[in-house]
Amino acid sequence: MKKTEGKTLAAAIDQPVCEGVRTGDSPEALRKAFLENLCFAQGKFQGIATINDYYCALAYTVRDHLLERWVRAVHDWFRPDVRGVAYLSAEYLLGPQLENNLINLGLRAPVRKRLMAWA
Repeated sequence: MKKTEGKTLAAAIDQPVCEGVRTGDSPEALRKAFLENLCFAQGKFQGIATINDYYCALAYTVRDHLLERWVRAVHDWFRPDVRGVAYLSAEYLLGPQLENNLINLGLRAPVRKRLMAWA
């Protein structure tokens, strides 16, 4: 069995994955996460923030949701009963990733509603 910093891999798998306070799906949780990212990631507040600052704060908020899911997925990969399948494509088109991620996370409608309230 592999060792991870003095613990077995099995013991590490049994520990809870990261649970973020900035990854809630409710409108209030999204608002709080957005404002925290605006303040702590951008160093801005609503009185001086630009449209670009708002965009970046929203991108950081979406990133937090994606990272939480990614950590859960990686956590599950280490379980002994899990197998993985991979697909590699020669094409890679970035496109509008922020909106695609909002749609895939099911957050487009709540974010749009909250942003329209601020506008």
